Amino acid sequence: MKIIFAIILLFACHILAWLQVNGPIFNDWWKDNVLISAFIVSPIIFWCSITYWTITYEWLQAVWSVKFIAYGVNILVFSICSYYFLGESLFTIRNVVSIVFATLMILSQAYLPKTSIFDAKKETKDTVFASDSNSDNH
Repeated sequence: MKIIFAIILLFACHILAWLQVNGPIFNDWWKDNVLISAFIVSPIIFWCSITYWTITYEWLQAVWSVKFIAYGVNILVFSICSYYFLGESLFTIRNVVSIVFATLMILSQAYLPKTSIFDAKKETKDTVFASDSNSDNH
């Protein structure tokens, strides 16, 4: 249940960020209230993103996965918002390829095993410290 909440927060965060950046293009309220947007919307985006990051890291135990899922969702939200608010086409070759790759990135990070490509039987470490890399060489 926590992960569903985190994903909803992520979508909300990306929608608000898209509106904050692109809202002035199509809406006078966003254009006339840049300071309100900066002082009210930015902290909401920050809170949503930190909460998403914390919950998702607890679930996946890898910052790469958390970042790639957020990036993939960003591509999906950006595409949908650009289509809905600005009327830009989703169905160009570049957009369709990007949306497919973003979807594959999300699914691969969420569902593929966290195994090393160098030793398929061994899972990668959950936590890596800078001192760990030196101990292997000595």
